[in-house]
Amino acid sequence: MDERSTRLRNHRQNISRYENMLKTRLSEVELHFVEKRLSEERFKMAMLEFMSPPRAYQESIWKQHRTSTSAASSPEVLKPIR
Repeated sequence: MDERSTRLRNHRQNISRYENMLKTRLSEVELHFVEKRLSEERFKMAMLEFMSPPRAYQESIWKQHRTSTSAASSPEVLKPIR
């Protein structure tokens, strides 16, 4: 498992834990703390999801790049027009 997947899993687990805490009786201070942490975890997870594309996507982009650059340098593409 790559680092991104591990971090996403950890954020999901933290979010689940905080959501479960909200179902219990909490003082105002505890409630404020848990809501703040839940918001922070959701934000971190969203940033991780949207700022770093999945590994499979990165690999497909890299393959497309290699294919396009190798096609541009192939002899068929560079033949002079007669």
